[in-house]
Amino acid sequence: MVATIVHQLTRNLTEKQIREGGFSAYFVNHGNGVYPCNADGSAFSAQALQVSGDPITDIHEDLAAEQKARSTYDNILRMTDDPDVLNAIRFLREREVVHYQRFGEGLRIVTDSLDDRNFYAFNPAFDKMPAKKATPKQTAPTQAASPQPSGKAAGTAQSPSTPAKSTAPLMTAVQSGKPSQSSTARNLIPFCSIAAK
Repeated sequence: MVATIVHQLTRNLTEKQIREGGFSAYFVNHGNGVYPCNADGSAFSAQALQVSGDPITDIHEDLAAEQKARSTYDNILRMTDDPDVLNAIRFLREREVVHYQRFGEGLRIVTDSLDDRNFYAFNPAFDKMPAKKATPKQTAPTQAASPQPSGKAAGTAQSPSTPAKSTAPLMTAVQSGKPSQSSTARNLIPFCSIAAK
């Protein structure tokens, strides 16, 4: 959209307007074509894009990029009084604000699904989350419940309880006491692959 604005503003320039508007250096190299560069003429390069492979790091990079774009649009709004340019730049600025908010929500999804004491200590997209150890309180009921069914019917006490309680420590270790953690982990899939097993 910015390239389209530049094209619409420069496509019908006269030689006098090119000289007086400080556009001559650009015109010598590129004519009226749209060349991706910043205000001082530095060409766009993929070196400006950063990828670390760590979701927390990369989302912070995205958040910073959205704020840099917003501040650039703020400066453009201060430098022009063209109503067509103002309307388009205001729209782009609003979009950067929304993108910043969405990335912030994504960052919260990532960090809420990790142990808040150590989520800066490892890469959640690469390292395995350590399994939590079962406490004695979780293992005690599975062993104490088996000796009781002596005076009652043998079929009701033994078969249903033993298989279910054998997986109880594993389930409590995965759920870790937060009712919404399993749904949060499902929402995390688009951002990074965390092995919470």
